[in-house]
Amino acid sequence: MSRAPRVTGAELITALERAGFVRSRIRGSHHFLRQRRAIHRRSHPRR
Repeated sequence: MSRAPRVTGAELITALERAGFVRSRIRGSHHFLRQRRAIHRRSHPRR
């Protein structure tokens, strides 16, 4: 079974923003994103 391609933090944040997420705040290296129409939040360290 082949491995999944590596995704950087910057690529992930860009993909989430295209999917409708916006950055709500940044604390250190962690970028906190939220959906525009929902309460769900995601956190991901950007390296």
